[in-house]
Amino acid sequence: LTNGTKGPMHWPAWVKLMETPPEKGYLLSLSVPWKVVKSKDELETSMKVLSSASTIAMDAEWVPETKGVAILQLATWEEVHIWDLQELGPLVLPHLRELLAAESVRKLGFCFSSSDWPRLSSLGPLELRRL
Repeated sequence: LTNGTKGPMHWPAWVKLMETPPEKGYLLSLSVPWKVVKSKDELETSMKVLSSASTIAMDAEWVPETKGVAILQLATWEEVHIWDLQELGPLVLPHLRELLAAESVRKLGFCFSSSDWPRLSSLGPLELRRL
């Protein structure tokens, strides 16, 4: 989705667009439910689900020409959790460390170590283990 500028639409505008049914069909259709996580309570609920999953897929998105990460997408086989890092701020770091350290949860990401990881590490010290 774009709004006529370089790169993706501003994240809050995208969320609003996705939460408002359009007049002529949906722009995005997922076969699994997705949840935007932007509060402490939502983050804790998300962590319970994600830490009990056997496998999660991870992907990070950012605003072009910035250093940090805007959102982190974490998907199980049953649902997608979209962590709004701009809203969550420093709340996310201890939860992310816990999730990454959970040996019972397999983490998958495409080219994660070369593009997403350096940006995600800007949040604070994180440990990445490769298998």
